[in-house]
Amino acid sequence: MFSWLKNFRIDHLSFWLGFVAAGIFWWLYKKTKVYIPKLKELKDQGLEITRQHQLTADEIYYSLNVLEIAQNKHLAGAFFPLETIIIPPILLPPPLDFDPDRDIPENLATASITSQVLPYLPDWPELNAQYPVPTLTPAEALQKGSRIILIGNPGAGKTTALAYLASQIANRDESVGVLANLMPVFLHILDINVPTEISEKDDPVEILLDAIILQNPGRNARSLRKHLKSAITEHKAILLLDGLDELNQEEHHRAVSYLKKLFDTQNKIRIITTGSTQYVGGLIQIGFYPLTLKPWSAIEIEQFVEKWDSAWYTTLAPEQPDPSSQSFLLKNWIKNFKMVFSPLEWSLLIWGIYAGDIHGLSAMNALEAYIGRISTRSAPRLALESLAKELLLRKQTFISYGQANRFLSKFNPDQAVIAASADAEYQTSEIDSSENHHLRQRKQKVSSSERAISDLLESGVLSEHAQNNLRFSHPLIAGYLASFAITTPKTEFQKDEYWELNKETLHFLAVQDKTALWHKQALSQEADLLFTNVLRTARWLRDTPPELHWRTQTLKYLLGLIHSQSIPFAVRARFTAAFVVSNDSSVPLLFEKLLENGTTDVRWLAALGAGAIRDVNAVPTLRKLFADPDPNVRKAA
Repeated sequence: MFSWLKNFRIDHLSFWLGFVAAGIFWWLYKKTKVYIPKLKELKDQGLEITRQHQLTADEIYYSLNVLEIAQNKHLAGAFFPLETIIIPPILLPPPLDFDPDRDIPENLATASITSQVLPYLPDWPELNAQYPVPTLTPAEALQKGSRIILIGNPGAGKTTALAYLASQIANRDESVGVLANLMPVFLHILDINVPTEISEKDDPVEILLDAIILQNPGRNARSLRKHLKSAITEHKAILLLDGLDELNQEEHHRAVSYLKKLFDTQNKIRIITTGSTQYVGGLIQIGFYPLTLKPWSAIEIEQFVEKWDSAWYTTLAPEQPDPSSQSFLLKNWIKNFKMVFSPLEWSLLIWGIYAGDIHGLSAMNALEAYIGRISTRSAPRLALESLAKELLLRKQTFISYGQANRFLSKFNPDQAVIAASADAEYQTSEIDSSENHHLRQRKQKVSSSERAISDLLESGVLSEHAQNNLRFSHPLIAGYLASFAITTPKTEFQKDEYWELNKETLHFLAVQDKTALWHKQALSQEADLLFTNVLRTARWLRDTPPELHWRTQTLKYLLGLIHSQSIPFAVRARFTAAFVVSNDSSVPLLFEKLLENGTTDVRWLAALGAGAIRDVNAVPTLRKLFADPDPNVRKAA
């Protein structure tokens, strides 16, 4: 059994060499054993650095994509980025009562003269636009984690405000404070595939992540999704949600239900969204706080013209030999132009002036020029009007791509003919290839209706969202188009009063004198305490031809209401703002006469109105009011 031992021999040299090697190994092990934990720590640090590099790559990619989307979110986004023409948005906070225990700077802000004499009118902020009232930026409003609703009428700049804030956060702009450390989630509500009924099994964070990933193609979806989910659940993200002000009541209710579910799971998530001046649904009940966008002052309008001028001649007309004389005339004209317009309308107006296709200096003229500019053979005006009407009749904010394609094909006689020329072929490799987008990576010949949709998307008239849904990018433009396709408004249509598309369609129907009976009823029926129908009608006066009978009736009715002592002062202030917004040529003279009125409140309101329209002819009368026995009248003057 052990016979092999007979032949066993030990090589002395090998034995001693092995012995020495083993000794050296154990000596080295004892000397280096203390460093092994440090080596392990260095290894772990290396893995962490590698992981952080991956997160940084995801974050850079994501931020650049948010920045690109945000910079295109304005009327002329197809021509130049938002940063070249932006007037930084500011908000009008509700006035606070004077408190002697507050710090002096806060007291000065809340107890200023303008705060004492100017009523807070979130639905009619035009009365305050020219005054140095206390303001704050959207970023300042969000510093403490508040949930904010940006309130404003169509065209007030709500989407632009969100886009600007998203750009600042994506750029890590120090001016936005703690928000610079957050990941901006900039979405339209239609980008989120909200279930018709939110159930217990629905995960609101996963639904939100689906929308974000769909908006960010071309990246490792799993890695980006993990990064985004971590940011949301660890309260390192901010949701900038556009479009809630555009939804009808049913759609709005579904969106609020989703947000409530999101807050139930992520109760510290920061969010800023948009709302109508007349309807915010259940947003207040789930913790949102409304703040109104301040209209542009005369100085801001001049700044906007200068920025547009620079962008136009740098980007679109660099070959212009000497644009300085034209720019000088335009800027001087703007200084003396006392009309009241929204930021959207100013954009349309200035664009029409520079393009040379506008035929008058009104909001209606600016809209006409814009519609003429975007209408093409593949997307004629009649097709756009009918599409807007179709959305209205469907009572939907959006329409599917397939439905829009079939609908627009009715207005293209060559729909069945597939263009044979080379220019009918197009490559869309730069567009998202995800399964929910209709424009996948392909190269094929397209029908005229498909080309129409493509042109409208490219021009910014239409926007594309989840589930291949399309919508008009702005309810004011959609309402304007729909009004021309409607001959006799139905009663049911007129009662759907809180939907912005419906409101704007009714607005332009009134301008065309297609709702005379409705106006008669609005002025004759017993008014509610806030005179809702009267004030809605009053906002349309500016666009209405002076020869229309209902316009004259409404102006006279408003004047009588201003004198009525039985109506609360804040409501009468809204009537005063209606005269300011009307852009009627008789308003300066009207305010000058009211300044000499024997009623204290009327003089007070007239002084505010004269200042809002910047009426220099009223200055002598306003000086006399410095000696008025009423302190509020003196302060207003």
